[in-house]
Amino acid sequence: MKRAWDAEPKGRPGRPCAYDPETVLLHATDRFWRSGYSGTSLDELCDATGLSRSSLYAAFSDKHALYLKASRALLAARQVRDTGGPCGPPTRLGRGSDARL
Repeated sequence: MKRAWDAEPKGRPGRPCAYDPETVLLHATDRFWRSGYSGTSLDELCDATGLSRSSLYAAFSDKHALYLKASRALLAARQVRDTGGPCGPPTRLGRGSDARL
C-alpha cells in the first residue's frame, strides 16, 4: 500500500520562470567583470539582472554560486572563441604552402 509521503515529487511547484537564465547570467557576468566579486553588491546584481533578491537566491542559491556560474560561462565562451569550439580551431586558407592545396 502506497502512502502519501512515499509518492514521487511531481516537479517544482509554483510559477514558471519569468526570466531568461542566460540573459540574467550575461548581465551578472558583465557586472562582475566591471567591479569584481567583492566590488559587486547583491543590490547591484538585482539592478543589473532585473531580479529581486529572493529570485536571485532561488535561481542561484547565493552570490558566490552566481559568480562561479558566470565565471564558467565566460571561460566556456572564451574557449569556443579561441579554439573554435569542441571540434578544434577553425581552419583558414592563408598564405604559404597551405593555400596551394
